[in-house]
Amino acid sequence: MNNRENPKKKKTNILYIANDMTIGGAEKIYLILSEYLNKEKYNLMFVIIGEKGEFYEDLAKNTKVELLHIYGRPLLNSQIIEAIMKIVDICHDFKPNIIQSQLWTSNMVSRMVGRITSTPIIIVEQNVYNNRSEERLSIDKILSNYTYKIVAVSEAVKNFIKTKQKIDENKITIIENSIDFRKFDNFKNSALRKEFNIKKETSLIVNVAMLGRTKNQSMILESLKNIKEEDFFLLFVGDGLDKESLKKKVKNCGLTDKVKFLKWRRDVPQILNESDIFILPSYQEGLSLSLMEAMYMKKLCIVSEIPSNKILIKEGINGFLFPTNDAKKLSRILKKIIINGTDKFEKIKFNARKTIMDNFSTDTMIKAYEKLYEDCLKNTSN
Repeated sequence: MNNRENPKKKKTNILYIANDMTIGGAEKIYLILSEYLNKEKYNLMFVIIGEKGEFYEDLAKNTKVELLHIYGRPLLNSQIIEAIMKIVDICHDFKPNIIQSQLWTSNMVSRMVGRITSTPIIIVEQNVYNNRSEERLSIDKILSNYTYKIVAVSEAVKNFIKTKQKIDENKITIIENSIDFRKFDNFKNSALRKEFNIKKETSLIVNVAMLGRTKNQSMILESLKNIKEEDFFLLFVGDGLDKESLKKKVKNCGLTDKVKFLKWRRDVPQILNESDIFILPSYQEGLSLSLMEAMYMKKLCIVSEIPSNKILIKEGINGFLFPTNDAKKLSRILKKIIINGTDKFEKIKFNARKTIMDNFSTDTMIKAYEKLYEDCLKNTSN
């Protein structure tokens, strides 16, 4: 019998590339990976191209982070080349077995780095980008040749990659996003209603999202304009290019005393806990983490009936759906809830939470990524 101990298995080095670590769904997924991947098997490093962002400190607690300090949206060609060369230098020291990225700029940079360093690349597509330019779609198609796998976060995203980027589905795998339940189970109570003088009986409506055209927040205002005699208050939690135009629309709709803009907040669990209704009227989504968070917090969720939202919401079972530009239907749903009170919909709220708990756990997502990494190493090893 051989009494010698088995040599300790060498860890797999994984390098993640991020545009930045500002508050967003893609960045939340990086936080989950940094915290929950098996540290006995994986040695992680994150490279942030641009600004630190609000999530940097959280990320740095879990793993090593390198900052490139290359700023710009979008980056100039010279800055992209600078980022590529800096990351190549990092690879010489870190020697990654796998490089992973998400969001367009990082996905382009990672694949060029992978080409130079002969490192297998995994990229993640987090959304359905119906407005992505033909130039970028062509680049996606070309760079797919230098990609081991493209992770789609939902069936809707996979269909986008197949039909718009024209990429073979054998190159694509689906790993659905998840949320960190712990962050929504353990939080301090909020004084949000007191802060904004919102009465307990007032229906508090929230939208947590970037303020941009694809998120379609103006539809919320159009619908509330039709029922402004009802007792409600709306909070926009987020920031973006459409903020000023939305503020003007609030005034034009006569809703100034019923709407507040909060920018990005780190206390989303507390805000959701205080709220009654969550609205997501987007034109496009990948698999919305904001919606998943609201469902987990047992909010009444009203969402546009786009394919990715319909993965999560089943009409009348765990939430409500409306056609993307149908302000009147959204008004009717809201009025019904406000008049009857959310307590009348306890079964729907219970089902919303159960949907997330049963199908979108962090454990499930982490196991899927670890399986993908194992397959990548096996299939790309020399």
